[in-house]
Amino acid sequence: MTSTDDSMQVFANGSSNNSRITTYEDLIENYDLFWDKFFDFLGYDVPFEPPIIGGISLNLHKLFIEVTTRGGFEKVITARKCKQVIETFDFKTPITNGSFVIKKYYVPFLLKLEHVFYFNKPVSSYAAREKEVQLLLAKSTIHDDELQAGTAVHGIIDGKFDHGYFVTVKMGTEELKGVLYHLYETPIRKKIKDPLKPKSRRTSYNFFFTDYYWRLKPGYVGREQYLTKKLAAMWRILSPSSKEDYQEKAAMDVERYNREMVVYNASRAAQNVAAPNAAAATEADAAMNDVDSDATVSDALMNDAAEYYATDSDAAMNDAVESDAVDDTNPEKED
Repeated sequence: MTSTDDSMQVFANGSSNNSRITTYEDLIENYDLFWDKFFDFLGYDVPFEPPIIGGISLNLHKLFIEVTTRGGFEKVITARKCKQVIETFDFKTPITNGSFVIKKYYVPFLLKLEHVFYFNKPVSSYAAREKEVQLLLAKSTIHDDELQAGTAVHGIIDGKFDHGYFVTVKMGTEELKGVLYHLYETPIRKKIKDPLKPKSRRTSYNFFFTDYYWRLKPGYVGREQYLTKKLAAMWRILSPSSKEDYQEKAAMDVERYNREMVVYNASRAAQNVAAPNAAAATEADAAMNDVDSDATVSDALMNDAAEYYATDSDAAMNDAVESDAVDDTNPEKED
């Protein structure tokens, strides 16, 4: 399709000019021009990194071509051609839900380009088109080729075994059979952190993230998770020269970490040596205390014995004296 309406005279630099009209065919054939229009239409003022799908960056130019050559976004969705589109890409890992990928990335990134250049519609009518597409997406969710996380399904329990159930789930006219397992939570042991251990070394991305996060955060209140993903995308396409400053900071932090770890490990080693010595000294003191205690007990026993025998001897002598005294006064004693 070609743009012929005067209102659709859009050019490579994003401005209107009578000398050259950008057409749909231009975007298909010219990769660089496609990206110029992409940034003009979406108004990106920060580095942009295409999403990673199936282990590689999603080629948005190719996605735009594959969808529009099949009649545009709505036809791809209603005719259920999402899987067909995804199969044209050479992803490293299989994509099990093509419709989810297309809906997630085509609408926010490419639908506006399709509206203007493929359907030759003015930008002013895009808002109404976007609403129609959202309604279509809401209706098509229950007819996706694949189940998505969070989708409610109804099924029948076919059988039971020790740790779960055999089930049958109906999805439209198709029946899926599977197994449900009981999940048993394993208690997680919380690792005790040593407060004296040096702070972990920071990567170049850590420094970049900290630098930009606080600058951009005021514009993403309540959308911090989206901002985090956006910063990761910015980092991936950051030029090597722009990364050098952060890499230098990371290298300096590695040196800091290594220095502090040397001191920390030496301190731990000294503690490990001191601990057995302290334990040995404690055991020696305990042994000496036991010896002293034994001596004290022995002394006490000897004293008790001495007192006992001394008492018995004194008592015997007293008995003998008393006996003599009695004998002296006994009138029956013979001379």
